[in-house]
Amino acid sequence: MNTYYTVFLFIYAFLGLSYYNAAITPDTKCKNGFLAQMSNHLECRCNVNFVHVSNDACEAKVECSVNTVDKACGEFSKCTKHENEGIETYTCDCIDSYVAKGNICVPETCQNIDCGFGKCIINEDAINDPPTCSCNIGYVVNVDDGSKCTKEGETPCSLVCSKEHQICKKVDAFYRCDCDEGFKLSIEEEKCISHSIYSMFNITIIFAILLLFSNII
Repeated sequence: MNTYYTVFLFIYAFLGLSYYNAAITPDTKCKNGFLAQMSNHLECRCNVNFVHVSNDACEAKVECSVNTVDKACGEFSKCTKHENEGIETYTCDCIDSYVAKGNICVPETCQNIDCGFGKCIINEDAINDPPTCSCNIGYVVNVDDGSKCTKEGETPCSLVCSKEHQICKKVDAFYRCDCDEGFKLSIEEEKCISHSIYSMFNITIIFAILLLFSNII
């Protein structure tokens, strides 16, 4: 095999592995998602109707079928084609290094770990380290209960919300940067705008549509 080609394949594989196992930091840009904090780690959470394909990237969720093979059909899952005695079937299977646990896919090393009110995580910067538990906000690791998340306790928010009119908020079981009271996130502009401006913008659009239809009729 050509030496340059071999080197290229090695670099490609290394970069792919680094992307897949990317450790999430305060500077991580989550593709089609947002940065969230639990008790012991940061992670990327996906926007609505998107699912994880790697730690820091989400893709649009699809229904598994002949037309969506290899597409993201669930969290850390892809649509897979199977063939048995000439019969083709399509199922949503966990991606490499993930296994099914209940109705979700988890890292293989987390398969037999119960964290209580939290989740099992692996240290992407030290993959040989044993997995640990990271707790929902409102719980902390209980050393008297196998280091599960069964002890009530508070974790301060460490997220840096750099956009104007954004603050750190507890949403469900995690912290995230969200718009302050009286403001709403504009997906198109990726910033927080006041409710009054947002409402006026929507009214303007509705008025323009009604005016257009009245001219057509």
